[in-house]
Amino acid sequence: MSGARTKTRSPDDGLALEAESLCASGRYLEAESIARRLLTSPRTAASGHHVLALAAFAVGRFTKAYVEAARAASLSPRNARFQYTVGRVRHALGDDEGAS
Repeated sequence: MSGARTKTRSPDDGLALEAESLCASGRYLEAESIARRLLTSPRTAASGHHVLALAAFAVGRFTKAYVEAARAASLSPRNARFQYTVGRVRHALGDDEGAS
């Protein structure tokens, strides 16, 4: 396969997935703990901010969720999940125009 690109995964990628899974299970404090570890590396900081946004959103802290989601999206502007989270949070804040 000439020209095919493979993406190398690191243990940090697994941490991001674990943190998102913890959020989905309602284990927000554990997810936040992992997210803070992700923030320490430039390679995974966007994922860390995204997890913090998900955790804040889940407990109704929409302003905090927006700050974290916007930071994740600014660090990784081509990540559709991060952009979606920004829109979801903006909708929850009543900004339907900004959510679209």
